[in-house]
Amino acid sequence: MATRKQCKKEKKGEEEEKEEKEEEEEEEQEEQEEQEEQEEQEQEQEEQEEQEQEEQEEQEKEQEQEQEQQEEEQEEQEEEGKQQQQQQQQQQQQQQQQQQQQQRRRQVDNPKMPLMTFLLKRRLHYLPIFAAIFILSSFFLAYGISVYHGHVEPDFPYRR
Repeated sequence: MATRKQCKKEKKGEEEEKEEKEEEEEEEQEEQEEQEEQEEQEQEQEEQEEQEQEEQEEQEKEQEQEQEQQEEEQEEQEEEGKQQQQQQQQQQQQQQQQQQQQQRRRQVDNPKMPLMTFLLKRRLHYLPIFAAIFILSSFFLAYGISVYHGHVEPDFPYRR
């Protein structure tokens, strides 16, 4: 019986040793896998850092190019701005002249203005005088023609 017990104990011991070995192997494998994973992560981090550095360098280059373009655009805009200012000044002067002319016309063409002030501002205050002279002369002419043809007796005696 002692041999059976010993055999059982030996088997149990062997089984326990096997289990311990398996556990140790599993732990070693897990450690190796963890190490491999860490190494992979480190490599990925390094690659990411390299990519980030490259991207940063590219961004810096792009920024420099953009700054140069902006400077050129600013110079062009300044030149255009000067030209636009000159054009605006000319346009403003033209607008002011047009406004002044319109104001003069409004002052002259105001419908509420009395007739004589209108005529004076238009320098047409001679018009009534010329109209009166024309009307009177036309009456005298018509009267003379009618007297000549004998349609009307003259108011004043005359000799032939």
